[in-house]
Amino acid sequence: MAAHGLRVPQELVVRHDFTYAQAVTAAQRLFQVRPLPTAVIAADDKCAAAVLQMARHAGVPIPDDLSVIGFSDTEYCHTWYPPLTTVRQPKEELGREAVRLLTALIAGDTATASGGAHLLPTQTGGPRSCGPRRAHEEGPM
Repeated sequence: MAAHGLRVPQELVVRHDFTYAQAVTAAQRLFQVRPLPTAVIAADDKCAAAVLQMARHAGVPIPDDLSVIGFSDTEYCHTWYPPLTTVRQPKEELGREAVRLLTALIAGDTATASGGAHLLPTQTGGPRSCGPRRAHEEGPM
């Protein structure tokens, strides 16, 4: 957001320990912010599921008033309502890259093994829990 000149409201950055219980507590804090955000990007699918649960509890329709996206494409994404939009990781390619880097490290090739970030392509899965806001409520946030 900062790279595009958008302010990152710190009250909308919620950190927790990645357990489901803490994700629910974090989502509860998020739903106390006014005005409510129009979208949530969760660190993983479990956290996104907590946001979906709190949205249902708060009566916030997904994706009409709030878009939610997770990360990892776990097998449970398709069982939640609405099905979760998630970032799919190339798990096989991640494994191959890890083996390649480990092999280089074992062989003493520290330049390859510590050559900075190794970015792999991802895909976003379906517009299920993400979508445009209802026209009558569009506006800044």
